[in-house]
Amino acid sequence: MKFITEIIFGKEQIIKYHNNQSFDDFEKVINLKKYVFETQAERDAFYKGMAEVVGWSEFEILQEFEENNNKR
Repeated sequence: MKFITEIIFGKEQIIKYHNNQSFDDFEKVINLKKYVFETQAERDAFYKGMAEVVGWSEFEILQEFEENNNKR
């Protein structure tokens, strides 16, 4: 199972997101990121580390979901 999350970084970009304003190409590349984690514990540790380093006001989780891998 994989845990996928999309995060936006930066106070100004978070405000733009909440105001439904569009991002320019530079902001999309720099401020919008997608991460894939193998375990929920790994994802939780990442969130905790991000909160300690940049603070919760500097990033926001836009979307997170689980993806099942049924490979044999």
